[in-house]
Formats: sequence, C-alpha cells, structure tokens
Amino acid sequence: MDELRDLVSLIIDNFPVQLDHGSGLYMLLALGIIVVTVALIEILLRLLFLKSLPKLLTKIRGLENFDISNTKIVPRIIRIITVHLFSELLSIPYPGTHIVKTILGTLALVYIAILVVQVIGSIFDACRYWMLTHEKYRANPFVNMFQAIKIIVYFIGALYVISLLFGIDMRTIFGSLAALSAVLMLVFKDTLLGFVASLQLSGNNMVEIGDWITVPGTPVDGDVEDISLTTIKVRSFDKTIYTIPPYSLISSPFQNWSGMQRSGGRRMCREIYVDMKTIQFIDEEFIHKLQDTPALQPALKNVDLTQEKDNFSNMTNVRLFRRYIQAYLMELDTVKKDGFTCMVRHLDMGDQGLPIQLYFFTNTTVWAEYEEIVSEIFEHLLAVIPYFGLEVFQRSASRDQLRLNINSDGTETSVEVDATGNQIKAEAIDNGEDK
Repeated sequence: MDELRDLVSLIIDNFPVQLDHGSGLYMLLALGIIVVTVALIEILLRLLFLKSLPKLLTKIRGLENFDISNTKIVPRIIRIITVHLFSELLSIPYPGTHIVKTILGTLALVYIAILVVQVIGSIFDACRYWMLTHEKYRANPFVNMFQAIKIIVYFIGALYVISLLFGIDMRTIFGSLAALSAVLMLVFKDTLLGFVASLQLSGNNMVEIGDWITVPGTPVDGDVEDISLTTIKVRSFDKTIYTIPPYSLISSPFQNWSGMQRSGGRRMCREIYVDMKTIQFIDEEFIHKLQDTPALQPALKNVDLTQEKDNFSNMTNVRLFRRYIQAYLMELDTVKKDGFTCMVRHLDMGDQGLPIQLYFFTNTTVWAEYEEIVSEIFEHLLAVIPYFGLEVFQRSASRDQLRLNINSDGTETSVEVDATGNQIKAEAIDNGEDK
C-alpha cells in the first residue's frame, strides 16, 4: 500500500500543471488521478481473474459443477479491493481529518459493506446450487439453512451500514433490537416457520427435489422443483407451477409417491360392479362350455376346475370369474408378482351391485405405460364377463326406460320409451305378443 501511495504521489507531483499543495484544484486533480489509477487497477484485475479463476475452480476435483461465472462473485471481490485502495489513497489529497475525506471514506466503507454482503450471499447461492446438483447432498438439511444464513447476513449488513451512516455503535443497535424482538418475531414469522419446516422436511427425509407429491384438498399434484426457505415449487403435470409454504406440509398430511417410483411397481386398485341378478350356480355343462371358448384358454388352463366337480351346487359363476381374473393377472408379464400383493376380492354390496376389486401392481411406474396396462386388463375382463353368465352393472340409459301398462282386460304390457317419451316397443308380458 505504501508503494502505491508513493507512486500516486509521484505522479501528482510530476504532473505538467503545477499547483499549490492544499489548494482546491490540487485536491481535485489528485482525486482524479486516484480515480483513474484505481480504475486501471480494476481493469487489470478483471483481465487477470475474471475468466481464469472460474475455470481454475472447475479443474478441482469435486467442484466441476461449482459455477461462479454467473454469480458476480469475482467482479465484486475485485471491486472491494479497488474501493479499499481508493479509501486508503484519499489521505494524499486530503491529509488529516478533512471533511471530504471523511464523507468519501464513509461512503466507501458503506459500499464495501454492501459488496461484502452480496459476495457472501452469492457464495451461499453457489454452494446451495452445487449441493443440489449432487445426489449425495440434495437431502442434506444444511441446503435450506443457506437461505436462513443469507437473511441473517443481510440483516447484520444493514445494521452495519446504519451504524456507519449515523455513527452509532453496533452494541447499541443490538441492545435496542433486544427490546424489539417481539416485533421482529412477528415480521419474520413466515420466514422462521419456513426455516423450521424446511429443516424438518429435509431432516426427516419427507420430501426431496424431484419427488412426486400430492397435497389433499389442494390442486397440488406434481414434481417438486425447488425447496426454499419460504416456498416449495411444484410443477404440475399440465406444466403449471404451484407454490406452497413448507410449513403447510408439516401441519397437514401429504402424499409422497417417491417410494412407489423407487420400488419399480405402481399399485392398481379398481372395481368391476357385477349385477347381482346374474349370479347363479353352475353345472358341469357350463364348465365344458367355458373350456371350449378360445378367448379364455390362456388363463383358464391355470384354474383348477376339478376341485368341486362332484359338488357344483357350491360353485357360482361369480366365484369362477374371480378365480379366472386371478389366473389372468398371474399370467401377465406386466403385473409385478415377487413381493407384491396380487389378489381379487369382493367388497361390500351396494346399490351398484357386487364390487369385484382388482388389487395388484404393474411392473412400471411410468404414468402412460401404467394406464395402458390397466386399460388392456379391464378391456379384456369386460369382454369375457358375458361368457361367465354375468353382466356388469350399468345405470339404464334414457332410451332404455321401461313403463308398465295395465290394459283394460287385465293383461300387462311392458312399453319401452325413449328420452322424449315416445314409444319404441311394446310387449305383452303374459303372452309375449308384440303390439
């Protein structure tokens, strides 16, 4: 620093225009020479380090993704150095306690404080981005602490700037803040809640970036894109982005599908509603008829039809259909079997008939492939159910409405009408004659 100060003093003394020391023009000239010198030093430092330092960091093992070229860390550090040089060289034109030196020196310190805070914030951002790009550190709770630390650094930086501008001791400022702690807690309530919730979410491994989550009671259903101190960004499958506060996932339940995705199988749980009027006992002739149906052979060959052949009074068509579904699912390569539940069962009967529930896991978690597998299974089952003498329960369409008329001679006639009430078909119930 002394060598630089001597060099600037030598340049001022050898300037072609001779001015008296201490005069206003001398001070103005000296200030201009200092500004030009500092600017040249900044340009030189930028040429030396602006591009070479980020490239050097990428050569270090483990820091390949530690990109600081877009964070303005290096330019700000260079600016801190040059502003500090400027404040130190002010003693040349303004010796002692000159008012101009005091004002410019204070502004330089304020600018340096702002730059230091920005550099620290940029370093935290770069570290957080580096950790998020590594699978090993993505779930580390410290990732979300960077933002909390940034807020604290910004807050302390703002207090330091205030102390410089108004000449207040930092200890006095912190002492005053203790009395305002209740107000600060109210102002930063969401930040504090988000900070604690982020630690809980990451520490308990409840949610990570890339997880598919669903929040009941809200339209949030998609992949987590970012977890910050105050918000969690979720990209929906329609490419819209929802933002929710982290503490909402702590205070209410949500569904994380990452376990399903890692298992390699996705659960399917749906029902076929059978019309209970079509459930009946079967006989040996019915079994032979099924065995002669080509569409049923691939799965029907695995159904033990002989275990109750001597007592068909206990065998119903719906039980046989249930066993057929089980055998059909076990034959499919798209159904995951080892260690995964695969069953067909009845649910409680209701006004929609008897529900036959299929509960199994597909061998893929990809949404489109999963839906294709499920669709093919149910299309097959709906096509083969008539072979078992069963019908799927379905509410009558408007044109399938029936109306019962009692004729004057006491006979009954079933009349089929369409949605407008026009008669389509009339049939005498007692003798079957069409009217």
